[in-house]
Amino acid sequence: MNGGTNGPAGIPMNGSTASAQEAMERIAALEEIIAGQRAELGLLRLQLEMLSATDVITGLPNLTGIMQTLEKQLARHRRTAEPFGIMLIEADGIETTEGAGQEALHDALRHCGAMISAALRQSDTVGRIDERTFAAVLPDLSRDGAGVVMGRIDANLRTMPPGPIDAPTRLTPRLSVVLIDGAFAGDATDLMEGINRLRVEAKPGEPTIIESSDLAAS
Repeated sequence: MNGGTNGPAGIPMNGSTASAQEAMERIAALEEIIAGQRAELGLLRLQLEMLSATDVITGLPNLTGIMQTLEKQLARHRRTAEPFGIMLIEADGIETTEGAGQEALHDALRHCGAMISAALRQSDTVGRIDERTFAAVLPDLSRDGAGVVMGRIDANLRTMPPGPIDAPTRLTPRLSVVLIDGAFAGDATDLMEGINRLRVEAKPGEPTIIESSDLAAS
């Protein structure tokens, strides 16, 4: 009398063979669980990365997100020599909304982000990088194109300001842009430091446009 079990196609299996098959099945089940956990961990890491690059108030990219976009655009520029620009938009006057409460300030920031986004192209990326400053990365941008975009942003923020209709917050936006040309050999940090220096010179109604080759002299 055979005390073993039958395997596939009725082939008898002794106890050791059955134990080996059971162990293999358990290993396969564990590997499946581990693969699922790795996939879940990868998704969680991706979500964390996205959250760390997002401004929680406006839902736009924060400074980290803008720097990531800028680095990608710089890499593309080095491959293709495609010109592009980095723009700063300071929403001067928006801080006055804080007198009506923190939520009023947050609403005003979201409104400004929406008005700036409405003036940009689908390929452009805008984010909020500090209390009242937004930054935009604009692929394939010429000097004339920069002037047009800056004009649209300025008009949107002035003619459609945040706040209630009967008492809107009057903004005096200051805009500056650096156009990246073929001679630029720096990195994203160099660009951001350069355009930050221009913020001191930018005046309401007088957009500042500078070539990246002139950053060292600015």
